[in-house]
Amino acid sequence: MSDFDKDLRSIQQARRLAERSREAQREFAKASSSTVNAVCEAVSQAAFKAARRLAVMAHEETGYGNPEHKILKNEFAARNVWDSIRDEPTVGIIARDEARKMVIMAEPMGVVAALTPSTNPTS
Repeated sequence: MSDFDKDLRSIQQARRLAERSREAQREFAKASSSTVNAVCEAVSQAAFKAARRLAVMAHEETGYGNPEHKILKNEFAARNVWDSIRDEPTVGIIARDEARKMVIMAEPMGVVAALTPSTNPTS
């Protein structure tokens, strides 16, 4: 199998994942605040549980950094980021600005994709 074929398979895999994520987003857009919070809590717990494994994998893959520092960074991101926003409203009207006649609404967004630096894959 040539690299070209592998590239085509990767592109098709990305397309399928994008389609599935769009379907997931449509469903998640209907979620209540309690459901959004439960999902965020579960993601936070899963990320914290995987912090050590992911840090070691990142160090082995890149050769960069100190694994113990990567563990701390991963644990911080998994716990403290969620803890800092857990009480924020996530669905519906979250603020009003009567002077500007503006209402700020929040809605679940679903899957978010991001490119990560190859030197820091758990960022």
